[in-house]
Parts: sequence; structure tokens; C-alpha cells
Amino acid sequence: MKQKYAAIVYESLKEAGINFVAYLPDDQIHDAQKLVVEDPDFISVAVANEGEGVAACAGAWLGGGRPALIIADSGLLVATWPLASLTVSYGIPILVIIAHRGEVGDRANWRFITYKFTTEPLLQTLQIPYVTARKPEETKEAITGAQLSASLWQHPVAVLLSGEILRD
Repeated sequence: MKQKYAAIVYESLKEAGINFVAYLPDDQIHDAQKLVVEDPDFISVAVANEGEGVAACAGAWLGGGRPALIIADSGLLVATWPLASLTVSYGIPILVIIAHRGEVGDRANWRFITYKFTTEPLLQTLQIPYVTARKPEETKEAITGAQLSASLWQHPVAVLLSGEILRD
């Protein structure tokens, strides 16, 4: 992700009122994660796996925070059970930002094709609404709109970052 695109993600999180971010360090979205970590207005927690990140976000929300989980596609697979059993079941609004690879035209490694066939169906199965931002100019509206919906619906909502937004 280019630094200028990372800044869009970071600024959108701030505008959306997010004040707690759990993340598993990931090279696809590292620059956005780094901006969040360096900002004292955010409480940021690096986790050992994405399931722990879901739990941390749930705790932050129960304590009055506005949480986001920033992960890669593979992390969604790891976070499935905590998302289903905790946030969906108990109505905990978490904004889930996912670096989504494997779409047609993706210049990344061939191994990312798996996520083309797993990420969106998994979100649908979990009944987690999502929006995809493929271009930098779509990102702010996707993030702020998803956070608004998560808050109003008391339900997790995901934003898939893909396409141009992830290109280096």
C-alpha cells in the first residue's frame, strides 16, 4: 500500500470516530497500521492472532470505545469463530478492515487467489455486511459509512480494501 493510500485509511478511521484499533502486523497494510500506532489519539493493540483482536475490540466496545480490527484476508479465517460467537451473537459493533487480495487484475502473488473464493462467501455466511473499496477515492466513504452502519445496527461491518488501494 502506498503511503498516500495508507494516509487515506488512517484519516478515514479518525473521521469515523474510531479510537481503538487491534491489528496483526501485516505487510500489505503495514503503513496504515503504523500511522494508527503512532497517533496517541488511538489505543492500538498488536495481537498474536486475529481472534484475540476480535476479543480486544469487543472489550473496547464494552468499555465505551469505538473499535476497529485491521487484518488481511487470512486473518478473517482465523477470526471466524470469535466473530460469530461474540460480535454477531451479542451485537457488538466492530469495524473490520480487511486487505483483500485475489481479485481479477491483482498484481500480487498467485497464492492470493484463494481469498477470491473465501473472503466474501465467509462474510456472507457470518452475516457480516461489507463494502469493497478498490480505489483511493472510494475508501473514505466506505470506512465512514461502514462505521456508521456498525454503530446503528450494533453489528460488525467489514470494509474490503482491494485493487488500486493495495498497490505499491
